[in-house]
Amino acid sequence: SYKMAEKPKDYDEKKEGKEWEPPSAIKLDKDNPAHMTWIFRRAEERANQYKIKGVTYSLTQQVVKNIIPAIASTNALISAACVTEALKYRTFASWRLNNYMMYMGDVATNSETFVHARLPDCASCAKPLLVTVDPATATVADLVRCVQTEKEREQPNILTPDARAIYNGNHKLSADKKAAEALNLQKKLKDDLNLQHNDQVIVYSPDQPDLKVIIRYTG
Repeated sequence: SYKMAEKPKDYDEKKEGKEWEPPSAIKLDKDNPAHMTWIFRRAEERANQYKIKGVTYSLTQQVVKNIIPAIASTNALISAACVTEALKYRTFASWRLNNYMMYMGDVATNSETFVHARLPDCASCAKPLLVTVDPATATVADLVRCVQTEKEREQPNILTPDARAIYNGNHKLSADKKAAEALNLQKKLKDDLNLQHNDQVIVYSPDQPDLKVIIRYTG
């Protein structure tokens, strides 16, 4: 986005009582404060002559440098795109936007629409596994069994979104840890682990992408 510079200070625009004047064949330098100040003074004189209000150094820069306020132009683009889509939905005049639009304002107005393909095993956008169980009897063992059956995860490790471990399915655990995990399998999802309806857990396995699982309770 562009930033509109504030009105500069003197910049030695007056030297020996005279304002800086450009030579007849000088090339305009839009980044030179003296050049911009001279243009602003001429614009100010014309504004006073024709009683035009609101001429400032910043607005002079915007006109000379062709600066478009970023926030206002972005809002206008989005508003126009929304109105266009609403018109297409109402009149069926053209293909509707699916999920992507690109605006190339630097070189031209170039808006394209195409569909982003969803990876079936993407950890972020893949559809989660829905597990429906009885809240009164469902245990961690039931959850592990569903994951192993539905997604063929032989060694599922299950975590809550806040990284609280529910089950470690690593077969190389020590005897003590395996005994502890065997006790975890008997814990009830709702009563012991406080997992509520529509809560989400994360399943990760060696050499496989993470899997989101949403717990649904019957009744």
